[in-house]
Amino acid sequence: MITWVRGGSVAGAAGGPADDLWLDGPVVGRRSRAPDRVVDADGLVLLPGWIDTQVNGAFGIDLTSTPDRVWGLASRLVDTGVTAFLPTLVSPDAATVALAVEVLAAVPDDWRGARPLGWHLEGPFIAPDQRGTHPASQLRGIDLDEVDRWAASGRVRLVTLAPEVDGAVEAVRRLVAGGVVVAAGHSAADHEAARSGFDAGITGVTHLFNAMPGLHHREPGLLTAALADPRIRLGAIGDGLHLAPETLALLDRLVPDRIHLVTDAMAAAGLDQGTYRLGDLEVVLGDDGPRNPDGGLAGSAATYDEVVRTWQRATGAASSELAPVTSSTAAGLLGEGGRGHLRPGAVADVTGVDATGTVALVVAGGQVLVGAERIDGPRTSAEQGAP
Repeated sequence: MITWVRGGSVAGAAGGPADDLWLDGPVVGRRSRAPDRVVDADGLVLLPGWIDTQVNGAFGIDLTSTPDRVWGLASRLVDTGVTAFLPTLVSPDAATVALAVEVLAAVPDDWRGARPLGWHLEGPFIAPDQRGTHPASQLRGIDLDEVDRWAASGRVRLVTLAPEVDGAVEAVRRLVAGGVVVAAGHSAADHEAARSGFDAGITGVTHLFNAMPGLHHREPGLLTAALADPRIRLGAIGDGLHLAPETLALLDRLVPDRIHLVTDAMAAAGLDQGTYRLGDLEVVLGDDGPRNPDGGLAGSAATYDEVVRTWQRATGAASSELAPVTSSTAAGLLGEGGRGHLRPGAVADVTGVDATGTVALVVAGGQVLVGAERIDGPRTSAEQGAP
């Protein structure tokens, strides 16, 4: 089916900005014949579909305790502009990882939504003094047999670990050899340990600034090493609480092509204040964000569209300038060459926003899942059931 998305301003298209987009089934194509249908994108900025690499849960779903609900979560995330994501487990035990791998291998027949690209295992191989909300009882030393199982699973996509813990360098090498991306995080690594991890194959940092020592002029650590190394892509929680707006603006000036926005969303995201679950913990969402029993931040209650608008307010970025932080940098981190751009051959994932920054159109794999009322022509079964 050829779909003509007409009237929008396309960012990330071949040859620069354009005013229309052609989709050939599940991929971006070129105008070749009369379209089977037309999607009216008048007044919208069309971006490569948004990618969130750190989603612990949302809409009442906690993935660490119920990884089998990942497909239900995926169906909700498209409403926030997300077309692909990494469901995230917080320092999971081996049984939880095994269940999660099994769940992700079985795509439901009636599924529609954002594409889970594989699991993000955030811990358990992290520094105890930088554990944040991760329960101390769930942390453990590196088990290379377990690492090998993750690498062989085909469903673990990213692992966050502390590069200074015993065995980390060998674990990184084995994970990378198995096609798993590794990020440094929840770490007190000094500069030398951080660089050793980078040289072994670490290519990302999880929630920059958070759960790591700050900048020190005489004692450089992970933060300094990551900002200085062009090989490293940097996740930043853009909820306005984990990082001040001034810090977001500074990152935009220092490393604009290496930052990708994440929500670090937990079960409270998208819902009202109350008590929610994060793994084995009860987390209370109030005016000051989700808090663990010790009063520390416990993930985020922000949805991805809210994170994007926070970034725009902090940096002054126009919607047409969002692709690096919302998709292309994350796609580069994950080796997803078909995502993060809208050139011919790319996955037909599109997020369209209006002048207020509101998500008004989402196309995932060529199916219009948000904004189906804009279609003039035949609809797929998934589009007929779209909100």
